[in-house]
Amino acid sequence: MSDSARGHSADLNEQVSAARRRLGESITAAARLTPERVMVWGQFADAPARALQTGIYGTSAAVAVLASRSRDMTSTVRLLPGVTKPSAAEFDVSDLLITHKASAIVGALGAAHYDLTRDTEAYRCLLAGVIDGQGWGHHAVPGEPEAPSALATAQALIALASVHDVDETSLAGPASWLVSRILDDGSLSILELSFSVIALARLQGMGIGVESADAMRHGATVLRNWFRREQSKLIAYEEVHYWVPKPGEQRNHHVTFPVQVITGIALLLSGSAVKARTHLDGLARRLCRAVETDGGLRSSLTERVGIVDIGLVDQFFVEYLALESSSGPRRRAVFRVMRAGRTHRVVVFLGLVTVAFWSWRVATGESGAMSVSFIANVAFALATGVLGSMAYSRWER
Repeated sequence: MSDSARGHSADLNEQVSAARRRLGESITAAARLTPERVMVWGQFADAPARALQTGIYGTSAAVAVLASRSRDMTSTVRLLPGVTKPSAAEFDVSDLLITHKASAIVGALGAAHYDLTRDTEAYRCLLAGVIDGQGWGHHAVPGEPEAPSALATAQALIALASVHDVDETSLAGPASWLVSRILDDGSLSILELSFSVIALARLQGMGIGVESADAMRHGATVLRNWFRREQSKLIAYEEVHYWVPKPGEQRNHHVTFPVQVITGIALLLSGSAVKARTHLDGLARRLCRAVETDGGLRSSLTERVGIVDIGLVDQFFVEYLALESSSGPRRRAVFRVMRAGRTHRVVVFLGLVTVAFWSWRVATGESGAMSVSFIANVAFALATGVLGSMAYSRWER
């Protein structure tokens, strides 16, 4: 890596680190205080100071952001439903039947390293929501069965993977089901696939689902191709609607996510960041600019800066900086090769031809006379060069 390229990389790392500090400030400034002077959060970081709304998603995301900065968030997570008895009046205890909310709570407990996570009703409710040993639906309302959802299953697995003493045997079935969904080409949206890859990567870090490597590679390839096509576009938001039945009524819920940010996290965790490095750098710069301008990422749907989105951007920055810190001279050399143009591919081709030709001559002891064996040597070397160059080009993509 040249001095200018190294300096450019260091400059971007400094921008990302500065943006992370700004995100922490945004989260702290958006806190609401309960009568007990405990911090909770609403949906938006740019809400007016008089806004009183608080919620599970925003509070859980804020806990994760501040806990990653070594803040003690025990008092806040104890207010979340299903953590202590009785649960605080800040939230609705029935929300534990909604997989996405239960996952947010358990994820917050994991981030805060809450010692009694496995003893909480939130943890037990989430584990009990598995459908036929396969995966989770959007809800677990008794008597109202629902088919497993890839998005809900991935969210649940990501949350449970953050609990250090989780019951690992209960996660193997859902992990295998998620693998089958990834390998079923075209069955998942980019958002679902991104969260699925993140879930499998988190589980692999725990030693669960080692057989999922093929699914992760396949998923990462699809995501990488999509990521490159979308690099010049605005960050897209996907809104997912789902029903949660209650006696005599149905409630419509929705969750929204910045798709490129989720995909970036998935690529960073999947081990495919090298092949998408240029595009990940570009996303990092865009997010740094957004944080510098607005204190977070402004949604194209609401024109607001969401607390959950701040948490996702922070996750991306964490994984991006972790990749940078592990990039030694050998990895930087790989980055240079991966960025090689046509000239480098020609060099690779000629090098393979030369090595293959002389290896064959040494092995057969040919004197160099024009013979059938000599012609065979040349043909073998050319074929090796062509196939090797094709494999290199495919790897580069």
